[in-house]
Amino acid sequence: MEPVPTAPMEDENSGVANADEFEPGKRSRGGRGGRRRKTKAAPRSNTISSYSSDQIEAEVAQLQVNGFKVFPTKTTHETLLWLKSFTYTISSARYDKVERNPDLANIGTIKSGVNTHDTYLKMLLQFKFMTEVKANRIIDELPTLLHLYNAVNQNRLPTGPDGKPLMMSNIQSSIMKLFSTMNDSELLER
Repeated sequence: MEPVPTAPMEDENSGVANADEFEPGKRSRGGRGGRRRKTKAAPRSNTISSYSSDQIEAEVAQLQVNGFKVFPTKTTHETLLWLKSFTYTISSARYDKVERNPDLANIGTIKSGVNTHDTYLKMLLQFKFMTEVKANRIIDELPTLLHLYNAVNQNRLPTGPDGKPLMMSNIQSSIMKLFSTMNDSELLER
C-alpha cells in the first residue's frame, strides 16, 4: 500500500500553514489525534526583495497574460500615487453615470441654462471643438434651436456676415447627424 501524504497543519499562533510539516510521500507520525512536534516557521518577509527576479518576472508575465496591466514605477511615492489612482478608478466605476446607463453614454454631462438663450449656448458647447466664441457666432445667425433645426432640414447651414462658414466641418457634420439621424442609438462624436 502506498503511503498517503498528510495535509499541511495550520500553526495556532500565525494562522499560516506550516509547510515544513508536509512532505509528499512521507508518512505522518501518529494517527488521528496524535501529537506532532511543532517547529518554528521561518519568519516570512513580505518585501519584494524576498523574491528572485525570475519569480517577479514570472508573476508579471502571468498578470499580463491574464489581461492585467502592469505599470512599472520607480519610487515608492510614485507607486502610492498609482495605487491611489487605481483604487479611485475601480471604486468610482460602480457609481459612474456612463457605466450605470450605457444607453446614455453619448450625452455626457447635462447642463442647464438660466434662460433659453443660455440653454441653447450650453447645448452647442457640448460639441467637440466648440468654443463659446464659435457658439455665439452660430447663435447670431441662428438665434434659436428651431432655426438651427430648420437650417439642417433644408440641408444648408448659413455663412457668417464675413462670408466664412459658421462652424468647422466636423462640428457641422455632428450637428447634421444629430438632427437628421433615423437611428436613435447612433453615437455622436464628442
